[in-house]
Amino acid sequence: MSEFLSAILHHLFAANKILAGHDVSDGGLITCVLEMAFAGISGININITHKEGKVLDILFAEEVGWVLEVDSKDIDFIDSTFKSHSVPVYVIGESTTFGIHSLVTVSVNDTLALTSDLLYLFQMWEETSYRLERRQANPDCVRKEFESLSNRKAPGYRLTFDPQKSLAPAKSLSSRKYLIIIFNICLKNDFTRLPDHQIIRNTKH
Repeated sequence: MSEFLSAILHHLFAANKILAGHDVSDGGLITCVLEMAFAGISGININITHKEGKVLDILFAEEVGWVLEVDSKDIDFIDSTFKSHSVPVYVIGESTTFGIHSLVTVSVNDTLALTSDLLYLFQMWEETSYRLERRQANPDCVRKEFESLSNRKAPGYRLTFDPQKSLAPAKSLSSRKYLIIIFNICLKNDFTRLPDHQIIRNTKH
């Protein structure tokens, strides 16, 4: 990712303007938005209107770009931020209802390309991994995990402390200790040019 684009995204994250994001690369735009839907267990209503061409070419083009999910009230701020730096940005749709049986609808220039139950698409997505896992792990455990997709829910978060309160450290920090962590990082994209950006409007409140 270019330092220029990284600075823009960092600014938006710092301003709490981005809810979620995913790069458009392997599998194209359709894969990107579906992976976001699976991860968020959310229905989506997408309509790609800023590209011309064949439906499959538009949906599966592996190109440099990002899809960002933002709150609907922040659309204008996001739009003006990118355009002020001459970075193309487009609103392509919205996330809709929450739940594994939510509806997924994808259109290209107002022509319907896909409409389906989220669970059905999720099971198709996981099918290959499921079959491979059965050959290298406990088949019964793998089967139970695959069948549990229909019960997939968001994790519940509960804090055991008040994040607004600042507590004194339990131990003295006078003596320095160092921790060295070595990461093995595989970068999927080499951002040699500024990518286009698409935005999914979040309407769940």
